[in-house]
Amino acid sequence: MLKSLFFKRKRHQKQGSIAEQPKSIGFNNLVVLIAASTVLLSSCGVIPEVNAIAPVIQFEVVSTSVSNMIPSPTPIVIIPEPSLTSTPIPLPPTSTPTLYPPTPTPKIYCDWMSFVKDITIPDGTTIKVGGAFVKTWRLKNRGTCTWTPDYALVFSNGMQMGNNIEVKLPEYVAPGNTIDISIPLTAPSTVGHHRSYWLLRNASGVLFGYGDNANKTFFVDIYAVDGSNPAVTISPSSGPSGTLVQVVASGFLPNSQVLVGLGPVNSEYGQVAQGFTNGNGDFNVQVPARGEVGLELVFAVAVQGQPGVLAPLHFYITEAIPAPTPYLDTWTTFSSPAFAISLQYPAEWQPVPGYGDSNTGVTRYGGVNGFFQIGAMDTDSIDKAAAHEAEHRLKPYGSNPTIETLQIQGQEARLILPSGGQPAGMQNQAALIVQYPFVASIVWSPRYFVLYADWPHIRTIAETLRFAH
Repeated sequence: MLKSLFFKRKRHQKQGSIAEQPKSIGFNNLVVLIAASTVLLSSCGVIPEVNAIAPVIQFEVVSTSVSNMIPSPTPIVIIPEPSLTSTPIPLPPTSTPTLYPPTPTPKIYCDWMSFVKDITIPDGTTIKVGGAFVKTWRLKNRGTCTWTPDYALVFSNGMQMGNNIEVKLPEYVAPGNTIDISIPLTAPSTVGHHRSYWLLRNASGVLFGYGDNANKTFFVDIYAVDGSNPAVTISPSSGPSGTLVQVVASGFLPNSQVLVGLGPVNSEYGQVAQGFTNGNGDFNVQVPARGEVGLELVFAVAVQGQPGVLAPLHFYITEAIPAPTPYLDTWTTFSSPAFAISLQYPAEWQPVPGYGDSNTGVTRYGGVNGFFQIGAMDTDSIDKAAAHEAEHRLKPYGSNPTIETLQIQGQEARLILPSGGQPAGMQNQAALIVQYPFVASIVWSPRYFVLYADWPHIRTIAETLRFAH
């Protein structure tokens, strides 16, 4: 049974013998002689099993003299030898070999492509009605023929966005290589969800796309909105890990609630900031303190109640600063004798009332830009503990969370990172499960310590975690 401890966490015939005959003469002697001969012959044969069935032949001796009458002899049972009967042994039927169809030869096309990613205008981007934008796709030549500048990107069907319906490829693309293809477009004048489908065309005018039959389209997917001309900038656009980035949003409708997301490129965006704006708003967002040089992060801004996001802005990590990072000077230490741990967290975070009790003390701290909460659990293995946490039926970490294997203070650990579909009320929660290096004693003796925190902070907090026996 798996137990978990956290506070206010929205969660078998005997064979006959011949009697001695008295001496007699005449016919009687003949009868006795015949009987004796019969017995002699029988004794020389093979006596079969007693359970065999045989006819009974009885000889009756009749005396010519009453005074010399001889008692009838014991009946003699003559049992013939049983005939040997062979029972045929059935042989198993000869199995018919199973015939398998030959493995089909994989299809290969001269002109064939695969979609790699959206470079600009990810699906669901919000654009003002009639607003101009440039859509860029990254495509890969999956076929056997080289694409030339005579190949073109062409409109196929759906919503035509502006007058541009085709554009020639800017360069040659050999099989296996990729190309970024851009085309200027215009958002429709009608508010709502719009999608435009596209294909490639070879020099002979034959259209092709991706998929098993090289005929699937790729698309532009946007929401056209009215009444605002939103714009977002970030400063700086590169820097070391742990950099504080200013996100400036402008041109929004009054009283819009703006959401700022941050995440690695080609991944889901986790919400890191939000606030109301009367048209403009500034948000300070800290890049994760741990990140490899060259890591590309994406800032995305959305408006509460409106689908889609604005064109994402990219931040590149130029230097990986080892922990502790400079901003940890503004952090302070949290200790919990009950859970036998200590860790560091942003000093401006405050205790959250209602979490914890007289035995454990306050177990949750938070602020405008994040939170942490502590707990413990006990189960057979750390992988089972991680699966139990990540795969909860309420999906607190989204539809497809990631579980990473780590070592924290020399102990086995699992980090659960959220994916798309995480409920907004979870506040970008991630979780770290670490095996205790000793037998902890809280209400019971759990095997695993659990740290909950927003994902932009959880790695840095985890690096400060210490066990105190």
